[in-house]
Amino acid sequence: MSKDVEFCGYNVPHPLEDKILLRLQTKPGIPAGPLLLEALTHLETIFAGIRGKFEKSYEDFTANVEA
Repeated sequence: MSKDVEFCGYNVPHPLEDKILLRLQTKPGIPAGPLLLEALTHLETIFAGIRGKFEKSYEDFTANVEA
């Protein structure tokens, strides 16, 4: 978490809607856009790692099932 973020939260108004509400509150004078972009870039890296581990595990599993 960035030292410039005072609050960050989200809400899903309804599970059947493809919509989330995001609130990002920064310290005075700090624009939220660059901080949000940095956080999303970090999440992409994390999710790419998770996907890679999942795909490797799936390949190992299917190789063992077929053997």
